[in-house]
Amino acid sequence: MLIKIKFRFSEVFFGMMLAIAILAIGLVLGASRHQPPDTETNPKAEQTQTTNKPQPFTIEWLTDDPIAFFTAILCLIVAVQAGLFVWQLIYMNRGLRDAKVSADAALLSARAAIAIELPIIRAVPEKLGFGVSQKTDGSQVHYCSIDTMAFSNLGRTKAFPIDLRCGWTVGGEFPAIPIYRFTKEFMTNVIFEPDQKVIEKLRLIELEIEIPADGYDRIRDGTINFWFYCCFAYLDFMQDRHEIGFCWQRYETFGAGGFWVDPTSSYNRKT
Repeated sequence: MLIKIKFRFSEVFFGMMLAIAILAIGLVLGASRHQPPDTETNPKAEQTQTTNKPQPFTIEWLTDDPIAFFTAILCLIVAVQAGLFVWQLIYMNRGLRDAKVSADAALLSARAAIAIELPIIRAVPEKLGFGVSQKTDGSQVHYCSIDTMAFSNLGRTKAFPIDLRCGWTVGGEFPAIPIYRFTKEFMTNVIFEPDQKVIEKLRLIELEIEIPADGYDRIRDGTINFWFYCCFAYLDFMQDRHEIGFCWQRYETFGAGGFWVDPTSSYNRKT
């Protein structure tokens, strides 16, 4: 989180006065140390040139030279002011850290409150079908299809669906990450109401999953695995986008069949 620091006019003015005071100390101290010694007027001395050497600093300056005395007092005052200024900076830094901790805590609390109100979407694939289609060259393609996806909202707020992306794996190894090959968009007037008794269905009549010629029998007798997975995108009540992943594995029983939920984490992500 970005925290901006704003300085008040009094703080800026204090900083300027501090800089001027330090500069004045340097000028006064330098002038005091380079003052020429008092000498009596001597006509003969005016005809010769003399070199004035700087006088070394001694403690007697504080009692004999009033300029040096007041300069020392000014140095003491500036030192106290500088100490107060540093203390103020430290105090401000601590205050900023405390403010950042409080802001982060408030943000986490707000996110938790929003998360409680988000929709809870449940999805179930329905009606696995098999068929054969014919290409223009006369060859046949065997396929299976998911006729319908049924959705319900178990949360406390509405969900505004955007689209559903689908993928599948027939036989072979289950991929580490999902690959979605089919997308179906929802109509703009569809709303998932927060009522688990209300079931919204999405027809996937365009979806055809190509399988081997003997795929129908092998899926039914369990010699090859069939996974179906999807990613559902929606807007919440604050119009923020979210995505929910689902994954199922097909199972067959005598005279029927269904889908087990596959808990693989990369296929069940939520945002």
